[in-house]
Amino acid sequence: MIEALLIREQREAPIYESHLRQLRERIEDRSAVVAVVGLGYVGLPLAAEFHSAGFRVIGFDTDEEKIEMLS
Repeated sequence: MIEALLIREQREAPIYESHLRQLRERIEDRSAVVAVVGLGYVGLPLAAEFHSAGFRVIGFDTDEEKIEMLS
């Protein structure tokens, strides 16, 4: 059982590393899209900072009034 898990991990490692490399590249060139869940006291300033740093930002909130004010 342990051998099967190790073999599986070895096969998946290159895929995992390539995903990390791709994410790092997207962060460095600001092409990553940032999602912020909750646009309250923490989420809204966080989304604004990511946006000012050059990222495309998608914000989620369940408060329809807040969403309307931000639209």
